[in-house]
Amino acid sequence: MAAEEIFPTIEENLNTANAAVNAAVDQLEGKNFEQHVTRAMEDIRLSNEMYATRNREIYQTNMNLQVKLDALLAKLHGIQLALRDTEETIVNSEQQQSNLSDISSLEADISKIKEEIVTLQEESSRFPHEEDLDIVTNPITCKGFNLPSIDLWELA
Repeated sequence: MAAEEIFPTIEENLNTANAAVNAAVDQLEGKNFEQHVTRAMEDIRLSNEMYATRNREIYQTNMNLQVKLDALLAKLHGIQLALRDTEETIVNSEQQQSNLSDISSLEADISKIKEEIVTLQEESSRFPHEEDLDIVTNPITCKGFNLPSIDLWELA
């Protein structure tokens, strides 16, 4: 029963009690005075009890609604946390995509560097190696000819 439904009932009871009190006052000298006052007091007591009962029902309904609201707020908080985790996952996923892109770029750079190293190794193979330099740095002597020693590095 909604509060709107109970108040007309309470108002009706108060009107009835008021009418009984008025009737008692009107018949103040009559023999029904005590009966009317007693009935009016009983009507007021019943009205007060009904109002108190309805207040307890409204209070209990409010408490039940508060419990449901608290449960919904807890659920909402859980959803907010899940959403934040999802957002972090998306950000992390985007960061991973960026990292993968960076890794691909670095792998391409590494491939280019390896190609340059191979090219440099090929170019360097055309020049004498260090172990071959010992021969070059030895002075040239020719058998049968008395030539002065020549250092090839000085000629270069």
